[in-house]
Amino acid sequence: MSFVELDLIIGIVGSIAVILTLGILAFQINRARKEISRENARSMIRHNNEILLKMSEDSELMDVHIRGQKDFESLTEAERMRWGFWLFTWITQSEQGFIDQHQKNILGLDLDGYVEGLALTLRSNGGKAIWPRMKGMFDPVFCEAVERQMAKSSTTQMERFTDLEWKA
Repeated sequence: MSFVELDLIIGIVGSIAVILTLGILAFQINRARKEISRENARSMIRHNNEILLKMSEDSELMDVHIRGQKDFESLTEAERMRWGFWLFTWITQSEQGFIDQHQKNILGLDLDGYVEGLALTLRSNGGKAIWPRMKGMFDPVFCEAVERQMAKSSTTQMERFTDLEWKA
């Protein structure tokens, strides 16, 4: 075997090794991306659960939330700001999840359920008062999805969670 033939064989083996290495790296990157996507979903769920838990443990915050949905006008200016900040935070989180889902960066999360939860609140008295003022701050495609969901029903979060006669 000549040096030229040996060099050719070494080149082929080296090329195969590079291709295998790239294949392994692509597999690892894909697996890491899926794990990050699942972690994004878990993080969103954790954040939402923390907010709901805090609200359920804080009677003043729960009162503001209930009145914000049922009788927004009865809230003081400070309470309207508090409720508006809470709603803005929730909408921002939902918007990011919506964008991540469309970019295939989030797995294992029923984002349609999150958009429906948001629509339930935005159909309320306070949601109707605040959403038109806020929606200009969010992605137009996300806003269209929220408004499509809002148009599907007139049910509010209060009706869904407190009305014992309510049926899906």
